[in-house]
Amino acid sequence: MTPTGPSITYKALPFPLPPAERELLKRLSSEIYDAKGKTYAEAPAEREARQALDIATLQMRERIGVEVIRPSFLLAGDLRTNFRKTEGAG
Repeated sequence: MTPTGPSITYKALPFPLPPAERELLKRLSSEIYDAKGKTYAEAPAEREARQALDIATLQMRERIGVEVIRPSFLLAGDLRTNFRKTEGAG
């Protein structure tokens, strides 16, 4: 079946990640965990560590990302409208 309707295109990280990128993401995630400590409030160090992870992920997507195209999700209101349109078909 060929999908119809609107679609979403984005760059995703490939699986499996190359070893160097995988190790970088592990290290940056660990830095977030270490910066968080035992507090529930976001500390400045945690915010900086999250920002570093976000930037690294964006750069990886630009460098090694693969383009993904998938059908977009319908909103609940759209589902009801589409159901009414097909209800009488048969």
